[in-house]
Amino acid sequence: MEYFRQAIEQDPLYPAAHAGLADSSSRLAWWGFMPPDVGFGDAKAAALKALEIDNSSADAHAALGFSLLHHDCAFSAAQEECRRGVDLEPRNPLPSQALACCLTATGRFDEGIAEAMRLIDLDPLSLPMRWSASAFLYHARQYDRAIAQAQKCLELDPSFCPSRWTIALSQVAKTCSKPEISELEQAVRATGENQFFLGALGYCYARVGRNADAGKVLERMRELAKERYVSGYWHAAIYGALREYDKAFDCLKAAYHEHSPWMPYVKVASFFDDLRADHRFDDLLRDMNYP
Repeated sequence: MEYFRQAIEQDPLYPAAHAGLADSSSRLAWWGFMPPDVGFGDAKAAALKALEIDNSSADAHAALGFSLLHHDCAFSAAQEECRRGVDLEPRNPLPSQALACCLTATGRFDEGIAEAMRLIDLDPLSLPMRWSASAFLYHARQYDRAIAQAQKCLELDPSFCPSRWTIALSQVAKTCSKPEISELEQAVRATGENQFFLGALGYCYARVGRNADAGKVLERMRELAKERYVSGYWHAAIYGALREYDKAFDCLKAAYHEHSPWMPYVKVASFFDDLRADHRFDDLLRDMNYP
């Protein structure tokens, strides 16, 4: 991001630098490294500046669409931006990945997975793109395929932590007798307790009956929230698995109002399968203007 800013200082009308800054900001926000309003706010501003300079920037359309989806839950507008990026540069992974996110979030799994697999065909060695496919397959409840793609990532790079996220969650969803939760514990340590991994770990603990450990994760996230952004989304996932449904819904509402970047997937995420029969879940989806 610092180099993109230096490029902009040298040439304020260089659209690729603005688009790169937008992409970087949006992804830092998605991974929870900065508050959503800050990361996605900066991303949208930078993407719009890039498009003001050059409306044919596929990267800028992708970053804008990615931000519109994950910050505003603006499903239609986000998909339109992403498709524009794909049309401009069909072999560019950024708009295709963002479009696959839009399709997956709205339950169009076949289309989202097809787009993700197309990316793997374009670049079989891209860890982020192959992991994206594994995550989309996980949300589609195609757990064996999700695990297979995640394991291929680890064959390419054993230190690639997101793959351990997919494998652990998929195995827990399959009620595997010995899910690889220890692998997810390693990912939590390796990422400095990043909430994407820590929250998933707490959810896995609760799902396999390790309620005391799940409670410890909740307490740890409350401590971390005093010094950095932590989304209520992960609290909700853990409370739901613990069958503390009132707390789960309170956390989901808070996550929506804070623009948590993972809320667009709440309709399809298996984290919340136990909550779907409750009328409050449908109320939440209506508030979010799901298609």
